[in-house]
Amino acid sequence: MSKLFIIITFLFSSCLKMEASDIFSLNNYDSSAKETKVNLKTSKSHVFNPKINCKVYGLSISGNMTRSDNNYFIRIILIDTSGEEYLIFESYKELLDQETILYDNYCEETKTLDGIQPDSIKIIVYGATVNIERVNYLTEKKDNLSKEELRAIQIDNIVNRINEYNLSHNKLWRAGKTSLSLKRYTEKKRILGIADEEPTGGIEYYVGGIFEIGEKNDKQISEGIDTLYIKSFDWRGRHGKNWITPNKNQGESGYCYFFTSIACTEAMANLYYNQLLNYDLSEQELACCSGISDPYHGVPYSPTYLQKPLNYLINHGVCDEIAYPFIDDSSQTTCRSSEITPSELVKIGGYVKVDSIREDSLKKAIIHHGPLISGIRFWGYNTNNTIYSKNHSMLVVGYAQLQVGDTIYHWIEPNGFANGAFTVQPGDPRIGMTYWIYKNSYGLSEDEALNGYMHIIHYNYPNSFNHTYYCTTPISTMTYSNDDVLCSDEDGDGYYNWGIGEKPSFCPVWIPIDSDGDDSDNTKGSMNQHGYLLELDPCNIPAYVVNGNETFNERQTLYSNIYIPSNAKLTVKNILNLLGDTTISIDNGGELIIDGGVITNANISFTIGGKLEIKHGGKLVMRTDVTFDTPIGALVEINNGEIIRSCDY
Repeated sequence: MSKLFIIITFLFSSCLKMEASDIFSLNNYDSSAKETKVNLKTSKSHVFNPKINCKVYGLSISGNMTRSDNNYFIRIILIDTSGEEYLIFESYKELLDQETILYDNYCEETKTLDGIQPDSIKIIVYGATVNIERVNYLTEKKDNLSKEELRAIQIDNIVNRINEYNLSHNKLWRAGKTSLSLKRYTEKKRILGIADEEPTGGIEYYVGGIFEIGEKNDKQISEGIDTLYIKSFDWRGRHGKNWITPNKNQGESGYCYFFTSIACTEAMANLYYNQLLNYDLSEQELACCSGISDPYHGVPYSPTYLQKPLNYLINHGVCDEIAYPFIDDSSQTTCRSSEITPSELVKIGGYVKVDSIREDSLKKAIIHHGPLISGIRFWGYNTNNTIYSKNHSMLVVGYAQLQVGDTIYHWIEPNGFANGAFTVQPGDPRIGMTYWIYKNSYGLSEDEALNGYMHIIHYNYPNSFNHTYYCTTPISTMTYSNDDVLCSDEDGDGYYNWGIGEKPSFCPVWIPIDSDGDDSDNTKGSMNQHGYLLELDPCNIPAYVVNGNETFNERQTLYSNIYIPSNAKLTVKNILNLLGDTTISIDNGGELIIDGGVITNANISFTIGGKLEIKHGGKLVMRTDVTFDTPIGALVEINNGEIIRSCDY
């Protein structure tokens, strides 16, 4: 590839009302800018003193950089004498995809400063060489725009650059101006749980589509396309309901792990009791009382620390949000749980660590145990070029496999890029890849397409998938007990749903042993271990025809219609589960006898001369969508038995 030289301060100026030189440079501040010579060239992370012995109101750098690796990363940060950090310059392939870049008087957050005293400048670099020739600075305030107005215009420019890259490289996501992208660098770093040395790939600008972490040719330790599990699964649509509580906002705190743990607990309360309780529980209590020394700045990336909040959820539980509200303040970290009187307190039964480097382990866990406490990991290099990682926690609520014909929706600001969608075409190398659906916790933005959720493909699970856990049952609360678990058949197919956990002991014994895989669709029955649902369609199964006198002494399950012809008799002495939209037809001279047994999900069709007899405590449990009608000329005898309607337990 031939080298391409770009003056960075004039990039994409035609896309903006104000030229890029105005928003990324001190050049518009006439000759009052001062300078100090640096002449520093480095391909390793480095810290130097710019030797500026006065307060400054703007600071920029001039020089060039040369890329040696496609996945290069550069971040240059000004640090003042109080330790506060300000972003001067940042670059990675999605922002600037050239081999060589010249920058003159370039600045981002440091274009407008509040009279700070510089202490040092930190350079983080890998896959490139950075040459800083001079540092320019202002000793008096010169700008007309507020810092917020200026940063918003800068973000528009950055969004355009990322979207140009994404469009030209057939990426599945789009960038936009988000509430997170507008925050200061130190705030974004805390919210995302990253260090100075870790690139984000532009994830703070994500507004829609599927974000890709890593490269398609990365070594994958996963079962990938050969997975045995169902192609998609999402707890926001199971049984026709959304079991996940509404999106929240962690503000400027590093509370992402606490928000994720609470989101999981809230969802598990819904799933365990099989009711949309939709608790709003206290992240603040979990952060302040679970034993993390500096919770506002996040949880150290270590299983020991990650498990402390989960242990608190087991041993103590968390109260409601009203009793212990979230306060976005680094000084509010003292535990006050002993001082409050909650209206609710929720505990989890336990937690289990999931093997997060294998797709099938993750899919098995989310299908059978509920949403997962997990997230994404960011990798970087410290000043010794030693690789390490930190993390941003999010709740995994589902997944899907990318297929030919899938429509990828994006929501783009009116900045020259079309709103709308595109379709995945045959031959796309990502077809068959699994993308994971994450519930985030930094609020909603006007440009946010997925209502606080993200879709992410991981090309290298060990490097980018966070430590992962699921919560176990029972879920205990002050208000509800195990007797409040709802055992219901809402779609009338004879299968019952009792949420996540063991079948409640109070459910009638005649209810099928397997739970309903989709209680909103009477054509779908139980779910197998890989997430696939049993098809219930009696029209495609030959009817069960009773020949002569037959007796069911053992428990039976039938997915087909039953036909009792003339002079035939069926005696049920145990449990007969009829599943799906099935019917028992009794002809003239035919007999159905329930002798101490139970027939569930029944729909009886008589003809004149047909007979039904219930005795010795037998039960006929009618399907929810039908009534029991006996035509004139049919015979019904009930001796110590009953006809009831299927209902909730």
